[in-house]
Amino acid sequence: MKNDNSNIAINKIKEVDIVFKSILVGLTAGSVSIVYRMALSYAEKYSSYIYSFFSNNLIFLPIMFLFLILMGYFVGYLVESDDMVSGSGVPQLKQILKKYFYFRMPWFFTLIKKFIGGVIAIFAGLSLGRGGPSIHLGACVAEGLGNKIGKNSMQRKILVASGASAGLAATFNVPIAAVIFILEEIFEDFSLAILLSTIIGAGIADFISKKILGLTPIFDFPINYTIPFDNRYIMLMVLGLVVGILGVFFNLTLVKMQTFYKQLSFLNKRTKIIIPFVITGIIGLMYPIVIGSGNRIIEYLNIDSAINFLFIVLLVKFILSIICLGSETPGGIFFPTFVIGALIGCIFAYMMIKYGLYSELFFYNFVILAMAGYLTSVFRTPITGIVLIMELTHSFEHWLSVIIVCIVAHIFSQYIYDSRLYKQIIAD
Repeated sequence: MKNDNSNIAINKIKEVDIVFKSILVGLTAGSVSIVYRMALSYAEKYSSYIYSFFSNNLIFLPIMFLFLILMGYFVGYLVESDDMVSGSGVPQLKQILKKYFYFRMPWFFTLIKKFIGGVIAIFAGLSLGRGGPSIHLGACVAEGLGNKIGKNSMQRKILVASGASAGLAATFNVPIAAVIFILEEIFEDFSLAILLSTIIGAGIADFISKKILGLTPIFDFPINYTIPFDNRYIMLMVLGLVVGILGVFFNLTLVKMQTFYKQLSFLNKRTKIIIPFVITGIIGLMYPIVIGSGNRIIEYLNIDSAINFLFIVLLVKFILSIICLGSETPGGIFFPTFVIGALIGCIFAYMMIKYGLYSELFFYNFVILAMAGYLTSVFRTPITGIVLIMELTHSFEHWLSVIIVCIVAHIFSQYIYDSRLYKQIIAD
């Protein structure tokens, strides 16, 4: 009995220890993620101004493309100097936790290079997001702290999980989805210690983010009605099939684009990354709405937008996103995925309304349903897809419809192509 009591006391001490360390990780990792989020916001804002200027002053275009080439070359230099800097950072994080990388740059250098590379890419207008890099930056901070305060390798690994969840929670204000994503995608299993640490890290980071940046949801759609539970519910399954197919197409196309970049053997990493910068410059002059993460597109998602316009924006955004994400440029997949999914939902809602199946009151319902289903199809994380969209939109009355779309999208996408996106990226 005495030994049992001693073990209980030791376990309680360990829990208290990990709680305090996770709070510290949440504060630091969340703060870095917030700074990164703000930097990208300013970069995207000024990027729009600059593209507008050059569109109206074509005589200066050579200067614009010269700067794009120089920025692409510099980001390529950052990626070449540190393999951890490339892409979203989530695949690298998974490999680090599985100890696939034994020789790599110290965490601080990776953090600085990832931060700078991501900001430059968004400033140049590349169709990239902030989710993956925020996860990676949070993990880098947690790795640095873990090296100082972690008692052993397992505790340091747990703190990295806390930092990763803090990074995602702070950048999107989605603490619950951040915890679920870390467990569902990165660890794929969990213990009570990991669960406790990620919850604390995400909660602290979300609190700081909301204090600094406010409570307004990322996607503030006016959704006032729930979809009626009647025989028309079959259309939700149809939507799930549509986003399931398109999500698989996104994954396959992205992997093909990565293969294409690797086959350009006459170019090194520095020069390869110039390609998406130059293509972004060309597309940005013709379709400025599609550049950057996609915030500007959200403003046009309404019933008054012409369906031809929506199709063109969807196609161009998809192509630009694949070109940018397929390169090794630092940037995330989350936000472009949200925007593409929202465009699909917008077109689907337009068709439902046109043929009299639903009224205009449910237009934005289909937008968020498609976002959740498309995210699920791309990442194969149905629980994350369900919870993430609920938190992003602050719409919690649509659980049943979101679950149906996400589950159908997940099952169908797995049936036709059973491979997760990040596993494909690692394999390639």
